[in-house]
Amino acid sequence: MHRSASWPRCTTPTASATRGSAARTAATRLLVQRALAALPLRVALGGAPITGAEGPLLRVHDPDAFFRRIGADGLIGFGESYMAGEWDTDELVGVLTVLASHLTSLVPRPLQRLRGA
Repeated sequence: MHRSASWPRCTTPTASATRGSAARTAATRLLVQRALAALPLRVALGGAPITGAEGPLLRVHDPDAFFRRIGADGLIGFGESYMAGEWDTDELVGVLTVLASHLTSLVPRPLQRLRGA
């Protein structure tokens, strides 16, 4: 059974994710891609070539929805994006361990204040 069948509410983005601006989504895309590039992860965004040389593989199937959810709802959006099937991995524990161990440095400190804006 696909995850989204178990969590049907996650397949429909939250109100904040659907009204997220194109500018916020674009900024999120840049920040997330920069953050992921600095981590020991391999990343496949849609049909693009895999980036990163080592670590577990994070496959993003729907980059637009993935970045929109993260831009609107942060870590909750990241989790909901997984539940909706917008990204997956064969090594969930590995991906989450890498992200958790770098959590405080993923968003540059000056930009962390903008998160609540």
